[in-house]
Amino acid sequence: MNEIIESLYNRKSVRVYEEKAIPNEMKNVILEAAMQAPTAGCQQLYTILDITDQNLKEALAESCDHQPFIAKAPMVLVFCADCKKWYDAYLEAGCKPRKPDVGDLMLAVTDTAIAAQNAVVAAESFGIGSCYIGDIMENCEEQRKLLQLPEYVFPAVMIVFGWPTKQQMKRKKPERCEQKHIVHENTYRNMEGDELREMFAYKCKNSTYEEWCSAFCNRKYNSDFSKEMSKSVKEYLEQFEAADRVMEFDASSATVDLAAEALHVDGARICKTLSFRNKEEGAIVVQMAGDAKVDNHKYKHTFGLKAKFLTPEEVLEFTGHPIGGVCAFAIDRDDVKVYCDESLRRFDTVFPACGTANSAIEVTCDELFEFSRALEWVDVTKLPEVSE
Repeated sequence: MNEIIESLYNRKSVRVYEEKAIPNEMKNVILEAAMQAPTAGCQQLYTILDITDQNLKEALAESCDHQPFIAKAPMVLVFCADCKKWYDAYLEAGCKPRKPDVGDLMLAVTDTAIAAQNAVVAAESFGIGSCYIGDIMENCEEQRKLLQLPEYVFPAVMIVFGWPTKQQMKRKKPERCEQKHIVHENTYRNMEGDELREMFAYKCKNSTYEEWCSAFCNRKYNSDFSKEMSKSVKEYLEQFEAADRVMEFDASSATVDLAAEALHVDGARICKTLSFRNKEEGAIVVQMAGDAKVDNHKYKHTFGLKAKFLTPEEVLEFTGHPIGGVCAFAIDRDDVKVYCDESLRRFDTVFPACGTANSAIEVTCDELFEFSRALEWVDVTKLPEVSE
C-alpha cells in the first residue's frame, strides 16, 4: 500500500485540536492543492472563504448546530459553489448569458466538493486533521448574512482543520460498509431487506436492526437540523429554479409602458420597484403596481418620514441595479428594507424586472414576497380613479 492510499485509509474526522497554529506555508500548500483539483472545463466553479476572523468563527460555530470546536480550529474554510463569477464575466465581455440554472449549480457543487477533498488530502499529508461541517447548508438567511453571500453562490462545504490531539490520533476510524454493497456493476441494483440488514449488520452488534435503525433515523434523518437543512437548501435552489422563467427582450423594458409593450400585458401588472431614503442610513424599497402612485400621506403614516427618492447613483449603490432594472430578489443588505404594496394584490401574477433594463419574470404575489424577502405588505399608494 503506497503512502497516498494509506493516507486515504487512515484519514478520519478530527474534532479536538492541539492549541497550535498551522504555518502559513502549509496553509498555502493546502489551498493550492485544492485549486489543483479536477474541474469541469477548467472553470473552477467555486470560491474558497478563508475564515480568519475569530468572531466570525464563533458565529459559525453557533449557526452550524452549536458546535464549539469549530471556533477552536486554527483553520476554517468554506467552499462555495459559485455560479456568479462566470455569469458576471460573461456580462463584462458584453455577452448575453442566460441566468444560472440548477444544472449549473449541480456542476458547481461537484467542482466544489472535489476541491474540498483535495484540501483534506493535502492537510492529511502534513498530519493535519480535518472535519467536514455539513451544517453550513443550514440556516440559509443567517449564513448568507455572516458570509455576505450574493445570489447564485451556495455554501456547499465547510471544513475545519487542526493538529489532532493524541487521543484523536489513537481513536479508531469508524467502520465502513463492505464494497459489494456499495459498488454495483453497470446498473443500479435495488437491495432487498436481507441485503440491507447484512450491509448494516456491523452497526447493530449491540442491538437489533430495528432498534439501531429507528434510533439513527430519529437522531439524523428525521432530526430538526436535517429538516432545517432541507428547508435552507430549498431556499438557495429557488433562485436557480426561477432562472428559466426570466424573460429577456431585445428592446428596453425600463419603464412601465415599455415593459407592458414587451410583455403584451396591462401596464398595471408591471411591478415597478421604487427606492427611497430611510431615516438615517440605508434605503426603503417598495414594489408596487405599474399604475400605482405613491400616496405621501400613507407613506409618512407607514414609515414615519416623507417619501424622498434616491438618486440614480444611490439606487445603483444600494440595490446593485440601475433604475428600470432593479430586482429586489437580489438585494441582500441589512440597510435596505424591502416591502410589497397592496396595489399588486389585485392580480394573480405580476412582472418585476430581473436586474437589467430589458428583463422580467412572471411571479405570483406570494412568490414576489418570498423571493424578495420582503418585510411586510404595506399600503402606501393610490390608484387612478376609474371614470364612469
